Amino acid sequence: MAASAPSLRRKCLSTYINVIEDDEGTSKRCEAFCPKTVYEQVCEEPVAPNRGINFPSLVDLRQVTILPKAEWQRIEDVVSGVDCEAEFNRAQREEREELHKRSKEVIKHWSNTIASAFLLTEVMKEREAQIDLKRKKLNILKGQERVAVEEMHRMLEKGAYNEQEKMEKQMEARKGLADFHLEQIREHDNEKQQDRKENIMEGEEIKKLARLHEWERDKLEALKKQEKYNNMVSHLAHLENMNIFKTIQKQKELDKDEEIRAFVSAKQKMLKYRKKKQAEDNKQIEEHRNRMLEVLGKQLKDKIEDEDDRIKRATAEMEAKSEKEIREKEEKRMADLKSIAEHRIMMLKAKEDQEKEERIEGLEILHAKKEAYRIFGMKKAEKQQKILEECKKLQSFQIQQLAEKKARISHDRNTDLDLEKHTNALLALEEKKFQEYAKRVIDSATENGRNTYPLLKAAHCGIGGGYGPAFEGKGGIKPSYQSQDKSGVQLPKYTRGTTEQIKHLHDTGDIQWSKQALGFMW
Repeated sequence: MAASAPSLRRKCLSTYINVIEDDEGTSKRCEAFCPKTVYEQVCEEPVAPNRGINFPSLVDLRQVTILPKAEWQRIEDVVSGVDCEAEFNRAQREEREELHKRSKEVIKHWSNTIASAFLLTEVMKEREAQIDLKRKKLNILKGQERVAVEEMHRMLEKGAYNEQEKMEKQMEARKGLADFHLEQIREHDNEKQQDRKENIMEGEEIKKLARLHEWERDKLEALKKQEKYNNMVSHLAHLENMNIFKTIQKQKELDKDEEIRAFVSAKQKMLKYRKKKQAEDNKQIEEHRNRMLEVLGKQLKDKIEDEDDRIKRATAEMEAKSEKEIREKEEKRMADLKSIAEHRIMMLKAKEDQEKEERIEGLEILHAKKEAYRIFGMKKAEKQQKILEECKKLQSFQIQQLAEKKARISHDRNTDLDLEKHTNALLALEEKKFQEYAKRVIDSATENGRNTYPLLKAAHCGIGGGYGPAFEGKGGIKPSYQSQDKSGVQLPKYTRGTTEQIKHLHDTGDIQWSKQALGFMW
């Protein structure tokens, strides 16, 4: 059931807000309803014949948002454009005006003013006349017949008896009313206790939320510290890994150098072995040649003439073949030495290039760190300078505010002193005029035979109609001490009679005011 909020608030105390959503889940509007109103609507729904009760399509309770009364009031104020501060100021202004009106009404009934004292003298004069009249009536009654006196006494006794019965009935009614008031007071106290318990529970909930917020904030701080510590540990581990990597690289370079040296040593050994092998081969060739020469010599001896040309050709072929083998071996040895030298030069150059790149990279990292440190120091110096400038500005602003405050306080003090002097002068002038007026009134009352004691008491020193003592520092004013309730009656004076007299003097006699003073709402 959808209805407007003001009409629903007149029907029930607790109001619910129903947020109706469209197909996409977007909030479109809010509708207020209460269970009592829904129940009334369900009860008022007609019963279809042969089908039972047709229940209305109620809203899903899971889609209902419950708002507190204060939050609902705040939303209404925002929607209606109510200015809380303006309303508060207006209420205070109306309260001051009402208090001023009550003060004016109370001033009319003061008994210690000159007008009230003059009225009291007239009342006392009238009372003396009534006492004389009563005395004359008593004298007349003494001379009347006894029957009339007895009849009068009987009527008086009957009236007194009726009055006594009436008073007893009134006392019973008052007792019942007092019991009812006491019961209402107990209920009101129970409601206050319940409200106090709810406030305590709400305070505990707020404290619990505050502790939860504090715990979450501490948890976030701990996570930030842990993340910072993890970053630092990872950075240190990275640095350690870099050092280990550099050590491994150096060890690899040393191993490569050892391999190169071992390779060169092996090459040198191979060259020595090849030279030795070559010398042995040459020796064998020489021996073979010598044997051939011996054989050839023998053959030459046998066939000198026929075999000279063949021997020469064979010798030339053998020498050419031997020279070719020696030359090929020498070329191969030189090529191996050249390849070894080129490989060594290439490895040394690669090592130099790598060392150069590492030095350049280290210098770049060093320059980057120096630049980062420089930028960090510059930003830190700028931040400190900015903070220092802000502190100086704040200090100068505070000094200026203090100077302005001192000047304003001094000006206000001088203004108050001037106003007090002017007020005291006006009070003195008013007191003088009042004393002159009071003297004329007292003289007139004395001439007319009135009792001037109330006039003399009301015309004593001090301005104002209060019961308090006169303040010499405030122009001799007598303050009026009023009660803190809506009646605004003046409190009893510090010198008074019995309590019953004061109670009857200031009793309002209004039962409605008594109910409101006790806290009843009807």
